[in-house]
Amino acid sequence: MQMMYNSPNYCVVAFPAQEDSAALSEGGYEIVAKNLKRGLFIHGPMAAHFQKSVQKLVKQPPDFAEMDAFLGQFDDWMTHPLVLH
Repeated sequence: MQMMYNSPNYCVVAFPAQEDSAALSEGGYEIVAKNLKRGLFIHGPMAAHFQKSVQKLVKQPPDFAEMDAFLGQFDDWMTHPLVLH
């Protein structure tokens, strides 16, 4: 796993593809909203779409506010409470 982004409000960790795991056969991303104390794991087509969107966003280095606003779009989907972060 590799931390891709870490701000006071959000953290994004990339998980590489793993042949021995059906859920991670294509890799995935964990997105954590620190202020909400909830997270989301995405994989498959949603992870591919997320990756393309992030690549477009970082063509010109965004600041924390821009990146946090982008990640804020996922807040409603974050249903997993944080236990150890």
